[in-house]
Amino acid sequence: MKSAHVQNATGVNGRLQLLPRRHRIAHLRALLRQPLACSVRRDQLAALLCIEMVANENRPA
Repeated sequence: MKSAHVQNATGVNGRLQLLPRRHRIAHLRALLRQPLACSVRRDQLAALLCIEMVANENRPA
């Protein structure tokens, strides 16, 4: 069974996939700026942001 933090991060990722890439990046940055985010969730959100940033760099101009 997944922990609440993993379920929360995967739920966020599922909802973010409905948004355009630039909005996903902006929302992930905003979530990471939240002062009360626990370290596990923060690490997962940071990993999602890294994935989005790399995918954004590899996108054709």
